[in-house]
Amino acid sequence: MTLFSMTMALLTGCSGGAADPSGIWLIQVAYDADAGVACDSSLSENFEEGYVPEEEEEEEGEWTFEQSVTGSDSLMFVQVETSTPDAGVLIMGGEVLPGTFDGTTWTFAWTDSAGTEDRTEHEDG
Repeated sequence: MTLFSMTMALLTGCSGGAADPSGIWLIQVAYDADAGVACDSSLSENFEEGYVPEEEEEEEGEWTFEQSVTGSDSLMFVQVETSTPDAGVLIMGGEVLPGTFDGTTWTFAWTDSAGTEDRTEHEDG
């Protein structure tokens, strides 16, 4: 899910006091160390003699390994276009996020999903 919120104070401060936030904006996106990168893989099969490798157990040894990742905030240009006083879109790179205005905050969000399924079947079953 992609989500951006902008307070009207930020928008009016940069747009000369106009209530319409349409235009090009430079925004700062805070680095979120807690968001992390999740990777989950699974395997299911229906072969009569299929092989699924077992997960290897980690061996305990003399060495301890730790990893940490840090990052800086990001700056990016976005374009905001309003269609009504309380609805609009945020254009960021190749993404378009629909948004709503609740009187003080613009919220732009879109949940993106994709799925694929492949099936191969032999005539003997």
